[in-house]
Amino acid sequence: MSAETPHKAALSRELCAASVRALAAAPEAHFRADVLQTRQQRLAAPAFHPALSASLPVDRRALVDALSLKLKHHNSQVHAEYRPDAHLARRVYDLLEQLRLESLASLSGSRVNLDASFCRWCLQVQQSSLLEKHVGILLFTLVIAVRTQLHREEVPEEIDGLIEATRAALASTCGADIQKLRQQTDQQAAFAQLAARIAATVQSMVKNSELTAEEEALSDAELRSLREAGIALFDADDPADCGLANVGIAGSAGQGESTAGYRIYSTEFDLQASIRRLVRKEKLLQLREELDLTVKRSSINPGRVAQIMRDALAGPRYGRWQSGEDLGYLDPALMTQVISNPLQDAVYRREHWFAAVNSYVSILIDCSGSMKPHSLWLATLADVLSRALSQAGADCEVLGFTTRSWNGGKPFKQWQAAGKPAKPGRVAERCHIVFKEADQTWRQARPQLAGLMKQDLYREGLDGEALQWAWQRAAASTRRRRIIVVISDGSPMESATAIANDEDYLDAHLSEVSDAVQQAGGTALCALGLGLDLSAYYRHSLMLDPEQCIGLATLRELGELFTRLARP
Repeated sequence: MSAETPHKAALSRELCAASVRALAAAPEAHFRADVLQTRQQRLAAPAFHPALSASLPVDRRALVDALSLKLKHHNSQVHAEYRPDAHLARRVYDLLEQLRLESLASLSGSRVNLDASFCRWCLQVQQSSLLEKHVGILLFTLVIAVRTQLHREEVPEEIDGLIEATRAALASTCGADIQKLRQQTDQQAAFAQLAARIAATVQSMVKNSELTAEEEALSDAELRSLREAGIALFDADDPADCGLANVGIAGSAGQGESTAGYRIYSTEFDLQASIRRLVRKEKLLQLREELDLTVKRSSINPGRVAQIMRDALAGPRYGRWQSGEDLGYLDPALMTQVISNPLQDAVYRREHWFAAVNSYVSILIDCSGSMKPHSLWLATLADVLSRALSQAGADCEVLGFTTRSWNGGKPFKQWQAAGKPAKPGRVAERCHIVFKEADQTWRQARPQLAGLMKQDLYREGLDGEALQWAWQRAAASTRRRRIIVVISDGSPMESATAIANDEDYLDAHLSEVSDAVQQAGGTALCALGLGLDLSAYYRHSLMLDPEQCIGLATLRELGELFTRLARP
């Protein structure tokens, strides 16, 4: 795709995404750069397949099939449960899982595509320097042995002589497990246990060899250069390879591994729900009446606020044709003038741009205990802002984050019962609340927005995980411009996690996630601090006074902030 024009590259990417959506029955799947994204996970090019931007049209068909199979038949939690800790063993384990997935292809066209792609991969490996290393020939042999076993095929004659000695060594150490793989292809857990044993065996074979360390291992630089050359030996599903720094998105990392250094003791009691599940409908309607009175007293003109947001978010868009031009394309509607008056010059048309809003805005609200006194102010701001953004033509969702109980709740008690192991990570019940979905109109979400005034929702805050959640949802939007607005009054605080870990544990995680969002690009990030400067966490921020009424001046400041976010 690198040789294609940007328009053709975008069209090809969308065609690939449409194919994945059809094959995997995943209506929300789409590509962002080379990464396939759904609401639950992100998938980069798997083993044996070059990245989307580096692939040829013939390779893309196989890549689409491989990604579709992974969406349909792969459970990331089961995969993480049996995944070995040793570096090489983890790589081998991932490789075997990819072979399992490709063996499950049921469509004849998919099997043809995957077979052709694998043959090209084999040729590329043989032409590279990979087979000059002990590890390289061992892994290549393992791939051939397992794939032929899963597909009930014979080893190709041109490869048989190359791998004969290494295959004999593998057969004597893990041949029995390789033969058992074929009976477990549709049972991921059973297959994973066998794959983990094989991976451990390969790890020990390399460790026990008499070669030097330089000869034993393939460096990350070598693996990267192979992938860039189109020889994808291992999965590129690691967060660092997906442009997410050290931050993992739910579904792409193992359970309890949000980032490289951030841990979660238990996710068993976590909750993500619409406010309608947490507050009775009658109570929401009662709160809405109170909110309506407050908004009415603020004397804010909704149309004026919508215009402020439209001015801040609008960008150029082509699509309107102007007839009667001296230059441009010949206008079919004016062909009669060309015949009747050949000297007439104004018979052309040109495409002109116009201002249009193609934006998604996520309003992420801190619902920790210190924000409770400002609940009416928060509800008013969220109501006015979401209404204005919807009228301006932007997609807007309103999210909140808190905990289900004070002082950790059940995870903290589990940790205490287990003898208080060191550095357990987050030991609290996380609660993520959706007050307004992006595809809801403001009118549909009116009662839900009033849920921000429900006092007993406000407990403690896990800001880093909440930002990660909002980022994941933003990535699923098809809008050209995406913005996350965090509204908070300070640093994250959850008492049980602070007791069980370092005091600044949650602080460090928030900084790490915020940096990752801002460095990855694609989603702009800003914050509104209630009586506090949040620039320590967010590059773009405003400090607001919650004691003052929300007025046009405040909303103009926010509009100017949105405008600044659009600049490079």
